Amino acid sequence: MGGLRFFVLGELRVECVPSGQAVSLPASAAAVLAYLLCAGRRVPRDTLAGTLWAGLPDARARRCLSTALWRLNGALGGGRCLVANRAEVAIDLDGHWFDLDEFLRLTEPAATHPFHSLSFDRATQAEAGLALHTGDLLSGWDAPWIDLERESVRRRRHAALETLTRFYAYYGMYEQALAAALRLLDEDSLREDVHRHVMQIHLEAGRRGLALRQFERCRAALRDQLDATPDPETLRLAEQARLPGPPRPPLESPDPRLAAALDRLDRCIDRLERLLK
Repeated sequence: MGGLRFFVLGELRVECVPSGQAVSLPASAAAVLAYLLCAGRRVPRDTLAGTLWAGLPDARARRCLSTALWRLNGALGGGRCLVANRAEVAIDLDGHWFDLDEFLRLTEPAATHPFHSLSFDRATQAEAGLALHTGDLLSGWDAPWIDLERESVRRRRHAALETLTRFYAYYGMYEQALAAALRLLDEDSLREDVHRHVMQIHLEAGRRGLALRQFERCRAALRDQLDATPDPETLRLAEQARLPGPPRPPLESPDPRLAAALDRLDRCIDRLERLLK
């Protein structure tokens, strides 16, 4: 029997492998599954019942949990991954696939290391992880227990995008750097530091007009949402963009042979570091 694929980035869903057939989940079973997947550990039954059925008396909440677990176990194929005893409940993901675990694994190097330590392989890996983020954690769900988990995922995504922005800009890959920075601004237009980075990328590429256009977007966002004005550092970049003189010609994308050579160099360094340990 094949495994299951669990998704919590975007809408909650479960698919059978390899058919891709969706698993139908009753509402109560879906709530239990979502909580257990996000917790990533064994959860006491009383905690689970008290969280998901907080408005009910304890005895009734425990009965609701028991019913939901019975339904969830049936939906998931009877003992395939639901682990429950009289005290605790968990989801055993051994042999199954979980998008949040994969997202965290793939983005870990970019989110937790400085951009100059990133290799091209790890940048590609981070992009694959970010592609799994098709929406907020449990999009459309509204429950207090989700908020911290959802914010944690957002922070991880933002950290990876910030590192990729700097990484691409460092290697002169301006279009990729802009794409990463603009994804950040799509979610939070008040990130003045990211606006500055977009301006700096345009200036490095000789695109003064686009740098000024980004400054105006930044100024409008701060004015309309915070009734604030840009920081002096942002104003200095805008003045730099207004300086007279012909703009530098846009820099070409780096030779793919250079990227391949740098990637091979990264691999050699990694192997040497492992041999020296």
